[in-house]
Amino acid sequence: MSADVSSPRAVIEAFLERLSALDFAAAAELLSADFVHHTQGLGNGDRVGREAWLDLVRSLWTSFPDRRLWVHQIVAEGERVAVRLTWTGTHLGVFAGIAPTRREVEVNGMSVFALREGKIVEQWIEQDILALHQQLGAAPGHSDNWPRDRQPRATRV
Repeated sequence: MSADVSSPRAVIEAFLERLSALDFAAAAELLSADFVHHTQGLGNGDRVGREAWLDLVRSLWTSFPDRRLWVHQIVAEGERVAVRLTWTGTHLGVFAGIAPTRREVEVNGMSVFALREGKIVEQWIEQDILALHQQLGAAPGHSDNWPRDRQPRATRV
């Protein structure tokens, strides 16, 4: 599967479509060999390389097998692309040491991607991990930061 590398935005759109199609190997083809994934609140922090990224993604989809991405906005400037999104899913596998709760979750976040020569070289993810833990009953407080009855003005990829 070849990506449209005519623009960094097109590469990121192809990447998100492949993730949503659960074609993780095809999504990984869009990553550079030295790809670095930066995240807060998920595991061991930075992950370097395609295989480390694949391990993370597979574990997330194992924890939330019906996980879906909703893209609200994509902004591209040069070889940087920012994406504002929401992901939803049902907690059916162990996540961050939390046994499956069968609860549905909805998490807002943003990713910034850096590209070089048509490949993704870095990704920074910020997502509302506290709200996720609250929805799973693993943190005190109540998370209702996104109305459930909304019709997303977004594209499901």
